[in-house]
Amino acid sequence: MKHAYYLSNDLDELETVHDELVTAGFTDRRIHVLSDEDIEVENHHMLPVNSFLKTNVVPAMIKGAGIGLLLAFAVMAIPYIFSFESSVATIPFTLGGLFILAFSTWEAGFLGLHKVNEHFKEVFKRIHQGQHLMIVDYNIEEEARIRMTSRHHPSLQVLDL
Repeated sequence: MKHAYYLSNDLDELETVHDELVTAGFTDRRIHVLSDEDIEVENHHMLPVNSFLKTNVVPAMIKGAGIGLLLAFAVMAIPYIFSFESSVATIPFTLGGLFILAFSTWEAGFLGLHKVNEHFKEVFKRIHQGQHLMIVDYNIEEEARIRMTSRHHPSLQVLDL
């Protein structure tokens, strides 16, 4: 699935674009607006971007899980390196490894919750200045409809993110 990004100062204009896209066959759940004014976006009958997607929580958790896996394998390898013969002796290391994996994933997600989504990092400067970003999910077959809609609105700034 591809994404089209439209940047505008005017929510009324984005609502017009939204209505044209819905008339052209797009569903509401495929059109979102990234803005600092989520209530105004909803008042214009559009869907705001989910608050989790505004943050970097998901990519941070994935990175944290990767680091946690490496650390967990290192901890769980200790019994094999030192040749502990009892399977009971490996249990604390296995539990410790699982705890490290869970903790590093949780902690990375917590840190990512306080950071701006890396994908929209450049755009957030403009959004904090009062602009709004419309994100439209579309298939390749629908690309002509997307281009036609953007031609009808020359004041929209089309972004390639």
